[in-house]
Amino acid sequence: MEIQGFAIDVINELVRIEQNLRFINDDVKGVANLKSRSDSLRAIFESRGYEIPELLGKEYIQTANMEVSFERDENLPKGANIIRRVIRPEISLNGEMIQAAMVVVAFNE
Repeated sequence: MEIQGFAIDVINELVRIEQNLRFINDDVKGVANLKSRSDSLRAIFESRGYEIPELLGKEYIQTANMEVSFERDENLPKGANIIRRVIRPEISLNGEMIQAAMVVVAFNE
């Protein structure tokens, strides 16, 4: 199981890198290459049975499979619940969840 623990650590870092890359202008030298490499890493894990759903920027739907912190954002439309940050991604291996997600959800009442 040590390999699985290593894979989880690498996937956690991959998602942090992907999250940070979303905030860097595409015109910055080297960003396109970094995005391509992160896409390749994601594809490698997925080809080996790992599932890593894209959560960042998605509408939050209440689920028991996530640890959630909420932060108010008056700039969002009323009633919106958007995943603002992914602290820890959800990871499944061959259809079985091996790590629950931990996210920060921005909301406006």
